[in-house]
Amino acid sequence: MAPPAPLSLTANPLSLDFGLVAQGGTSAAMTAEIINDGAAPQTLGTLTVGDGFALAVDGCSGQVLAVNQACSIDVTFTPPSMAATVRVR
Repeated sequence: MAPPAPLSLTANPLSLDFGLVAQGGTSAAMTAEIINDGAAPQTLGTLTVGDGFALAVDGCSGQVLAVNQACSIDVTFTPPSMAATVRVR
């Protein structure tokens, strides 16, 4: 039996710079793409973001991405009282 096709997702850009956002303020939305650069279609689960971030537009959750296909998300940032992270699951 042949080994399964390698799976790979890439984010573009790799990071988002929201600049200076005042405590209690919210940044403008920034867009990121998730690209299937693997060798087989991939089904995405539900995207979640960490404290301080919000998905303004979620064009990726539950999508099936063909090879070389991309989807996009728009993310906003509202500074919390501590550091925050975005996670794609």
